[in-house]
Amino acid sequence: MAFIQLITDFQTGAYKIGILKQNLLNSIESVEIIDISHDIRLNNITEAAFVAKQLNKTVKTLTINYIKVGFANRLIIYQQDLQWYVVPDNGLIALIFEINDLSNLYSLNSNDELEAFKAIINGEKISASGTIILRNSKKPEIQENRIICERIFTDKLGNCYFNLLKSEFDSVFKPNQFGARIQYINNTAIGKISSKITDEEQGIASLSFSKSGFLKLAINNGNAAQLFRIKEDSKIIIDKI
Repeated sequence: MAFIQLITDFQTGAYKIGILKQNLLNSIESVEIIDISHDIRLNNITEAAFVAKQLNKTVKTLTINYIKVGFANRLIIYQQDLQWYVVPDNGLIALIFEINDLSNLYSLNSNDELEAFKAIINGEKISASGTIILRNSKKPEIQENRIICERIFTDKLGNCYFNLLKSEFDSVFKPNQFGARIQYINNTAIGKISSKITDEEQGIASLSFSKSGFLKLAINNGNAAQLFRIKEDSKIIIDKI
């Protein structure tokens, strides 16, 4: 039994989800489909990449992570041990992984996706074609005394995640020797990294790092996205003090 995990921007309740599953189950034998999320905002590959990074990296069974967010005439297929990622060739794969070795990457026409799934599950060679060009991933702007990071995901509770990893933060700042603010929003100074949201009093904003390592802006018993009017391109500026 193999697994196909779905991440799409179809939106929960859309009939296209059922049609996609029907096509997969009618074409591929001995497979189980798992819904990860169908609520990625339309064409938002940054959000899709964030959700993909939350997936368990260690699996014991062949797993295909099928991400249908955005459109492209070609697909990129990437193998990582027992996991395979099938994504549109629109820059998404470079947002999920830093890839230096192209030997586990395949490019093919999007119409050939079902045949590729069969080949993966049956352990056969993938009929790939075309040249692979990896687009640059979205990185924070890291300077000697400043980091500027950008929102990449907002969950349903209004917690906002930014494209800054703890390792990148630690390379510039020491604990409590920085000041963070939300660009264009007044009176939002935050001067420490909390272990968890509940470290702060109710209604107080905090910065912490999520289990997956990304900077997280949240409010204890509140909605940070609404309060600070966080948008797709909202940024946090962190300065050394």
